[in-house]
Amino acid sequence: YEQSSSATYQKSGLKAGAYATFVTDVQSGCKATDLSVQVKQPPEIQVDAEVSDLTCYGDNSGRLEIRAKEMEWGADVSNLPSEYSIDGGLTYSFGNTFKNLAGGKYSVAVRNINGCISEHKTVSIGEDVLLEIARADFANIERCHGDNTGSIYVSANFRNNGPLDYSIDGGRTYHNGLNTFSGLTAGKY
Repeated sequence: YEQSSSATYQKSGLKAGAYATFVTDVQSGCKATDLSVQVKQPPEIQVDAEVSDLTCYGDNSGRLEIRAKEMEWGADVSNLPSEYSIDGGLTYSFGNTFKNLAGGKYSVAVRNINGCISEHKTVSIGEDVLLEIARADFANIERCHGDNTGSIYVSANFRNNGPLDYSIDGGRTYHNGLNTFSGLTAGKY
């Protein structure tokens, strides 16, 4: 840069880093002492997500809540308006909570008020295993026609090993933890 009289010089579009500045008088050739200038940038946006897995196999009960933390010049600016994405930045939403999601992987990102975008973070909504009937045994009525001496025993495989409710009438009624049904008459169950 060359200027014949006193002036201010301004350079924009610089990346973060250290820059050495010099001023030289064109006529006399005298040089001013160099001054080092540090151009700073705000830190990266930190992204975290709280994940709620599916309640049942194959449903859309998954949930993601994305949280962003950003410090700019020592001040927390996380509360400023931001946009959130769960599809790798294809679309953004002002809400940070996404509900009714299927199981699978999601690429989350945050875009702040300045248009800066965080690194994408992959999070997974877990799918529960399919609840399966592992075994169903029955005992036929052995004495007389019309007796109610039949029984059915049902066992199921389920990852959570929690209490299960059982039904033998197509799901109209359930019996908590009761997997043996006795006193049954002949019929389809």
